[in-house]
Amino acid sequence: IAIRADFWMPYNGDPASVKPGYCVELIKAIFEPAGYTVDYQIQPWARDIAEVKEGNIDAVIGADSGDCPLCLFPKQAIGVNQNFYYVKKGNPWVFNGLKSLNLLRLGVIDSYSYDSGALDAYIKTADTQYVQKAAGDTALEVNIQKLQADRLDAIVENNWVLKNALKNLAIPEEAIVAAGKASEPQEVFLAFAPGKESSAKYTSLWDAGIQQLRASGKLKSILDKYHLADWKIAAP
Repeated sequence: IAIRADFWMPYNGDPASVKPGYCVELIKAIFEPAGYTVDYQIQPWARDIAEVKEGNIDAVIGADSGDCPLCLFPKQAIGVNQNFYYVKKGNPWVFNGLKSLNLLRLGVIDSYSYDSGALDAYIKTADTQYVQKAAGDTALEVNIQKLQADRLDAIVENNWVLKNALKNLAIPEEAIVAAGKASEPQEVFLAFAPGKESSAKYTSLWDAGIQQLRASGKLKSILDKYHLADWKIAAP
């Protein structure tokens, strides 16, 4: 089963690591005992979405309906995502509705869906001078560095993911501060390729498997390795 994502720790990360991300561990815990070999690789998100739409791969990690409206989504999520606006420490800007984004240089990641609503619509139509889209395997790192260099005024990101990236970049966590919610917590999924006969089978296997892992305590033990709580109990 071919599964792709961009680097989005602690959800998913380096395939060769002993800690490849809790989502990757859950996927292997469900599909490998059923006889599947999990082919998980990192590549840019825009490419992930294009390939799953075409059926060139089986699934992507961490999508919602805004990312791939035609994808087949299981009933059971793979986690919860909540995005926040972040600014460099000392910047007094605070999000206060879409009007507060006027003339703000906002950093986002190409092809990401941030709220499946007003923010996504703004990103699609805003002038590229004000909404700057980073792409590739180091998109978040690029946005963080541009923010630090005052080439961006704010970025949008999940707080778990941002903290992980700041740690990897050896940037103090307090150097970048939250400036308002960009979205409410929303479930994200292992989204399967539309139009592939195997996708329905995979979604059923995932739904049964994640419930079994939750009931057995294996889900908790995997999340504990990443110092996370079950998203059914606590959002990011």
